[in-house]
Amino acid sequence: MNISRTDEQETDEQNQRNDAFTILENEPLLGRTETPVSVPGVRHAAMGSATAARNELFGLVIMALSALGFSIMSVLVKMAGRTFPSTEVVFARSMFQLIAGVIGCAIVKVAPWGPPTVNRWLLIGRGMAGAMGLGFYFFTIINMPLGDGTTLFFIGPAFTAVAAYLFLNEPYTIIDAGASVCCLVGVVLVSRPEFLFGKLPHDTTPNSGQYVYSRYIPSLSALAAAVSLAVAYCLVRVVGKSVHYLVHVTYFGLLSTILSGVLLFFVERPVPVYLWTIEEWTIMLGVGVSAFAAQCFLNAVSKGILSSLFR
Repeated sequence: MNISRTDEQETDEQNQRNDAFTILENEPLLGRTETPVSVPGVRHAAMGSATAARNELFGLVIMALSALGFSIMSVLVKMAGRTFPSTEVVFARSMFQLIAGVIGCAIVKVAPWGPPTVNRWLLIGRGMAGAMGLGFYFFTIINMPLGDGTTLFFIGPAFTAVAAYLFLNEPYTIIDAGASVCCLVGVVLVSRPEFLFGKLPHDTTPNSGQYVYSRYIPSLSALAAAVSLAVAYCLVRVVGKSVHYLVHVTYFGLLSTILSGVLLFFVERPVPVYLWTIEEWTIMLGVGVSAFAAQCFLNAVSKGILSSLFR
């Protein structure tokens, strides 16, 4: 009986060894290649991240086109300032923007006053802030060197970033703070306040026999323009994507036309339209076209990316 049990045990052990060899023979030398498991959630997350990156890049490109449009507008405004008061340039530019905005709304079949669900006071506030910023900015670049006026105006992104952080809960990093400080240093270097730099030889004096704006008034006007437009940009973000960007353009043109028209009637002495030359008509038309295109780009992109990208 013992011998019989031993034979059975040996037979079982031999069978186990044969099974092991069979498994090893069937196993690939480099191991099995596992079929990758498709995880829809991971794939969709990666696609969403790539789409967001492309959208942000597209937004930055549109912002660059907007900046180009505003640069062309600034040069043309400087040229127009040789003949026209700043308020008349603002009025002409605003009229063109208002007409183009209404036509654009009709083409895309959007109500120029906005959807019924939107708070129109926000749109009016956006238009008023933009109108004030536009008036201050045109006054600045007409009454001081274009490079200096543009440099001072671009303190605006620092104001926009701070306002977006305070009121829109958008991030404000150390890099943003450092850039804001650099903007402030640039403002000081351009405006050259007398208590830091002393009186410069080319500064005007009351005895010059001709009233010339000091550099401080245009400098303050540039800062006021930057603050006003920072408020306008933040209001665009508050209104959100429910309002078409052409509606923002239309409100801006309407409020700016009203404000500049009142000032032009009571304060300034405009150049009559029938006295405009072909060159002056071309300059004014160029101001309107470049400003309208830049505003469309700006309002379109400001609803989709951080307000702090306005630098």
